[in-house]
Amino acid sequence: MFIYLSDVAKSEEAKKILEATPGVEKAYMRDEASSILRLYYERIGDLVVTGDPQTVFGSPSEVELPPGLRSHASTHEQNIPIIGYNGDFSNFRFGENRDVGRFIFERILA
Repeated sequence: MFIYLSDVAKSEEAKKILEATPGVEKAYMRDEASSILRLYYERIGDLVVTGDPQTVFGSPSEVELPPGLRSHASTHEQNIPIIGYNGDFSNFRFGENRDVGRFIFERILA
């Protein structure tokens, strides 16, 4: 979850409060989140918050999630298999979802 602050000078204080909030696993400053979570610095909030394995951010009055379905904002959702069929995947490493696009540009459209 991205948090945008009206007073960036209070970022450290906000981070401490968020990390003490039940359901929050970790709060990152923008530069930390960009580096550690590999997010685009200019596309994220002043703080980035991740949830623990039992927490989904959002209002249940707005969206009803089926049992077992997760949303984004948790490091516990990172291991998602990428399945390829009938392609030459030798000598190509898929480490994250954007590698699928890289594969297409480098191997198929080249």
